[in-house]
Amino acid sequence: MVERQINGVGCFDRNSLIKNVSGIYLFMKRAMDIAISLSAVVLLSPVLFIIGGLIGRRPQGLVLNIEEKYGFGGRRFQAYEFKSIVNNPIIRKLPLLFNVLKGDMSLIGPLPIPAEDLRPNPWYQLRMSAKPGITGLWQITERAGAMEEMVRVDLKYIRERNLQNDFKILLKSIYLLLGGKKRNLLP
Repeated sequence: MVERQINGVGCFDRNSLIKNVSGIYLFMKRAMDIAISLSAVVLLSPVLFIIGGLIGRRPQGLVLNIEEKYGFGGRRFQAYEFKSIVNNPIIRKLPLLFNVLKGDMSLIGPLPIPAEDLRPNPWYQLRMSAKPGITGLWQITERAGAMEEMVRVDLKYIRERNLQNDFKILLKSIYLLLGGKKRNLLP
């Protein structure tokens, strides 16, 4: 894998990041995304309908925020979230499960890039060498702050992605969802 420096941050060649996984991994990851997302949508459908009904009764009447984001390979897609009047960020992001089912996103991956934040920046191009996720390595670690650190963590995930790491990130995300404490998961 070819490493290079961008503004002092170690980055990796996009082609080496895209080609670092097998077709079997991609197939299994997609199957996992569909199975878990579909199960979650079915199990949470009463909650989704109740929240949608409560938001829809407000004067604005619109239930979802639909934002344009960029994902794998720079492909644009519409990301769904409940309106911001839902204070809980986890509940607000539940509609993203539909983006996973559509194939725009994965359960695990770098955060999608909002259209208004897209810049001709090599970091964004490298982060778009994997499908964006609802959760990921950056979201479950103790790190916070600088864009450079987020990119470094996202590229670490992309470089080292495999089903075992995806499963660890998913379990850690569920643990945090249930009130656990953050700590570094992968060295």
